[in-house]
Amino acid sequence: MREGIGFIWERSTLRRIFGTSPDEKRGRVFGVLTTICGGLQPLGYGMGGKLADLLTVPVTFVISGTAVALGGISLYRVPVERRPR
Repeated sequence: MREGIGFIWERSTLRRIFGTSPDEKRGRVFGVLTTICGGLQPLGYGMGGKLADLLTVPVTFVISGTAVALGGISLYRVPVERRPR
């Protein structure tokens, strides 16, 4: 579940942060964000496993797919900030 929903939010956040962070601190920013996102993966796996135990696996996939689609639709309207090169 995290891979779908979290990936959408993670990538959009990375684009926004990298576009606004200074070049000399971009490596540190990337390191912190990677640590946070990687640290949340086990939480998503646990939630998906618990949901599959409570329901069936196909229902869990439908719920996850719906959440990913809704996340994508909600991010469609987020403005993209561009930095001149």
